[in-house]
Amino acid sequence: MFTSHPSRLRTPRGLLLGAGLATLALVLGACASTPAATPSEEPSSPSEPSGDVIFDGEATVGFAMYNGDVTRWYKYDIPNLEKHLAEYAPNVKLEAYDPKGNAAKQLQQVNAALVKGLDFLLLTPVEVTPSAILNAAKQSSVPVALYLNPPQDVPAENVVGLVGDGDLAVGKIQAEWALDTLSEGAQIGIISGDLATVYAQRERQGVIEGLQSAIDDGTIDVVVDEGAVNFDPANAQKIAAAALVANPDIEAFIVANDDMSVGVINALENVGKAGEVKVIGLDGLQSGLQNMLRGKLTATVARSFDDQADAAAQIIAHTLAGQEPPVFDGTYSYKTPEIPFVNVPFHLVTLDNIELPIEFGNLTKEEVCDGLTPEEGGDFCS
Repeated sequence: MFTSHPSRLRTPRGLLLGAGLATLALVLGACASTPAATPSEEPSSPSEPSGDVIFDGEATVGFAMYNGDVTRWYKYDIPNLEKHLAEYAPNVKLEAYDPKGNAAKQLQQVNAALVKGLDFLLLTPVEVTPSAILNAAKQSSVPVALYLNPPQDVPAENVVGLVGDGDLAVGKIQAEWALDTLSEGAQIGIISGDLATVYAQRERQGVIEGLQSAIDDGTIDVVVDEGAVNFDPANAQKIAAAALVANPDIEAFIVANDDMSVGVINALENVGKAGEVKVIGLDGLQSGLQNMLRGKLTATVARSFDDQADAAAQIIAHTLAGQEPPVFDGTYSYKTPEIPFVNVPFHLVTLDNIELPIEFGNLTKEEVCDGLTPEEGGDFCS
């Protein structure tokens, strides 16, 4: 669960911290949780740093991500981490390790990095309980912060904290959308991400909890409930295609992210139902917003990628400087002892507020409109 602590609210970066001018080195080596938090009514907006450097020493930071088949890591998370580390710790080098969703490979990559020399590890664990990685980092006296995908059964003293995006929140927002949008008795499909990850499990749990009363009284009929290995759009397409054969009257799909929604839309296109069957995704990616403008994706859920990376960079810089990071606004404790937590809230995105991910700084209007025909872009792109 997520417990907020008002006395420890995150200080806006424009008031607290600042920019450095050095360039970070990114080395690409050999990809997400959610405590129960109500999304804020107003989105956060990117702000300018004050110019204060937190840590001016030299150090190497490793980013062991969970990727699978998710595009956001290279397009958003890594560049945003580079940007904010350059602001707060301009002489720090960032190295990124991509295990392609393989837990053994992630451990191997981290061990190699520790031998080579690391000063801090930012970890999005592939394994539910990444004990071997945390123990190895502890033996090397390397502090670890968790990013997006929370672990289970992790000693609190082994991690500095977790940067996440609200426990169960995305699933509950998707469920609320379904209850507000679909007809009584509607058949729906739930296509989760890789259910070997805590993030996918919790996102699905949020959907089920949000729909439970409607399921119980027959208002909603869940005819498909499966996870796509590695968050792979091709696996999501296969699940959707089978669902459409078995349930030709299905009214909507709740999908774990916008990448996977592309696979679901492909399955719908193959049976002539794209735009007829409703689809909701997650992330507010370029592909998602473009498919919304094309009328093929009904909605998505988004949060600020920039705020997540900014919080992580602040945690890294303060820790390297021997300071307690002031950014934590609560604790996370789902199947694990309480861990300091930074909550970045989710927001529902529809055609009515499609500019929201742009306001977050996740992407530009030009990126959204790139490649769309005048008919597809409509007034938004004109």
